[in-house]
Amino acid sequence: MTLASVAGRSAAKLSRVFLALVVSVAIGFFVLVADVFDREAYVSNVSKSGSYKVDVVRAGPILVSSNLIYLRFIDLKQPGHIYRTPLMSKTSLDMRPYEDEKVVGITWVDFDKSRRVFVLSLPNWKESWANFFVSNTAYEVIPN
Repeated sequence: MTLASVAGRSAAKLSRVFLALVVSVAIGFFVLVADVFDREAYVSNVSKSGSYKVDVVRAGPILVSSNLIYLRFIDLKQPGHIYRTPLMSKTSLDMRPYEDEKVVGITWVDFDKSRRVFVLSLPNWKESWANFFVSNTAYEVIPN
């Protein structure tokens, strides 16, 4: 056995260990994100028309700060259509609902029914790196 063959085997073993580590971290991250999607709401209300359910879901504390939440808008006429907002501070939350023919929402958060876009006007809203994973719906931010 030559020194070159021993070095080659060590490099191959190190590569396999590194790959296993990367795969394990990716799977762990996927499990954490999936857990955030499946959490029960701690506050819910149904829109005036009865067409949408708005859930407030805690996003933290493992993936992000325990102060962050997202809203889950469920189309009750098509229950498979679920729209998630980007993350926001729960201190900004005001669950006073409203709805008209174009928009359903709560104070500072509108869901445009025809465009399927959120319009946020939350005070002091900040973008989060986790929005890429949590929010599944386009959103616009209007500074408040």
